[in-house]
Amino acid sequence: MNIEERAFIAASSHVLTEQFPDSVSAWKDETINAFCEANAWEPFQYWDGAQIHEHINDLAAGFIIFATTGEEKQCGR
Repeated sequence: MNIEERAFIAASSHVLTEQFPDSVSAWKDETINAFCEANAWEPFQYWDGAQIHEHINDLAAGFIIFATTGEEKQCGR
């Protein structure tokens, strides 16, 4: 499993009540979006699955930037 996959799974645990399984990289976007909606943590319960998916992608990208550079990703930069 590469850093992108590990970051994506780790980020899901910050947004979902059940994090993505290791097999998530083989899932289609529709399956990921449905999983996001079904497992949304309360602050995200009214978000569309695609919006949650995008938020997890953004969070994972921030994890990767921090892990590889030690720099925090700033909003709007």
